[in-house]
Amino acid sequence: MKVSCPTEGTQPSGRIEVSDDLTDPKLQFWPTLEKVVENGLLLGLEESLKRKASGRKPVEPEKQKRTDLKTAK
Repeated sequence: MKVSCPTEGTQPSGRIEVSDDLTDPKLQFWPTLEKVVENGLLLGLEESLKRKASGRKPVEPEKQKRTDLKTAK
């Protein structure tokens, strides 16, 4: 990495300018959020259909085995 002196005719201000182009639809919040929700919904629907198609019956709550978590003591 090399530090260069300021371009001729400019004065260093000590600030770094950062800007985002939020006019690009790929960077906007709402379209991105909408896609995340859509993907989550589709994933949930896909998993539900896989379970229905497999033909397995859901396990009754009494027969479910609890997973013991290992905790640091």
